[in-house]
Amino acid sequence: MIHFKMKEEQKFKQLCNIGTSAMNLEEGSLSWKTRKKEIQVVRSAVAVIGMKELTTHKNVIAKELKRHRSLIYHYEYTHSSNYSTYPAYRECYNKVFTAFTDKHYDYLKFADQKQFEIHLIKNGIMNSEDYQASVLVKSGKLTINLQFSYRDFNEQMDLIKLALQDYKYTYQVTNKDE
Repeated sequence: MIHFKMKEEQKFKQLCNIGTSAMNLEEGSLSWKTRKKEIQVVRSAVAVIGMKELTTHKNVIAKELKRHRSLIYHYEYTHSSNYSTYPAYRECYNKVFTAFTDKHYDYLKFADQKQFEIHLIKNGIMNSEDYQASVLVKSGKLTINLQFSYRDFNEQMDLIKLALQDYKYTYQVTNKDE
């Protein structure tokens, strides 16, 4: 049995995009090799929010920001002093955190099971008659058990991720034999 959630990289990339849009920076600018203060401050705030709120691993943050992992430890270590003594950092952190919480906890929700099923069907997700793997998809309190052949599995999983990208969801994969 395999459990999957939205990947850490995807969540942190979303957080980076939220941070750049909240601070009116160009998308992807946090990974630029620059020491401009307006980018450094946002980079630091996004890294700390990623660690604290998303529990993103430091290696993932470092890879996404194209920085060494030791710098991420530095951001974590200096956060409290920066927040208390550096007004530009504090304003940036508050602005990005507010934008993040507004976006992060504002997932779309399905009204009922029927709407959930119709949404998946409209996005091309269909059960296979001769299935070898089952996928239990949960969104809120709603669940649906989908059945796929090994041949269709990757394509159907990509469709599920695309169809549910604006929804909070988890899924669990099991083989027919289990």
